[in-house]
Amino acid sequence: MSYGRLILGAAGAIGVAEAYRRWTTSKHDRLLKKAYKKASRAADDAEVRAEHGIGGDEGNRDLDEIDGHPDLVVKGFSATNLIAEVETPDVLDNNPGHIIDQLEGYARQGYKRVLVVPSGATEAAKELCQDIEGDVVVSTPSGVADLV
Repeated sequence: MSYGRLILGAAGAIGVAEAYRRWTTSKHDRLLKKAYKKASRAADDAEVRAEHGIGGDEGNRDLDEIDGHPDLVVKGFSATNLIAEVETPDVLDNNPGHIIDQLEGYARQGYKRVLVVPSGATEAAKELCQDIEGDVVVSTPSGVADLV
């Protein structure tokens, strides 16, 4: 086998592996992973924890007696404390009541609540947040870093 074919074969195998990873990882988890990475880089001295196995953490259960399991929590002395829920456009369209219930349950003194959605869903998310008691910030995964 020639060197060129070997390289092409390896590149093809890597491409198949990446396609399989994307196919088996939900869109929600890809959004959460991106938000987690951005928050972790921006929050030097803060604890950043995520659900769904992202970041190798055990998640956010029982964090400051929060009712539920927020997707992402940033907590630190010099950082802005965040409680974030990550949602896809499908959930925004088909189950808005679930999002409202979650974010209302995450209201805690000293935390900013954030609804993280893909860039194409920010307007729909802002409309939904008008039905939530208290302030909720809408962000894209990349924008989470600016909130920390």
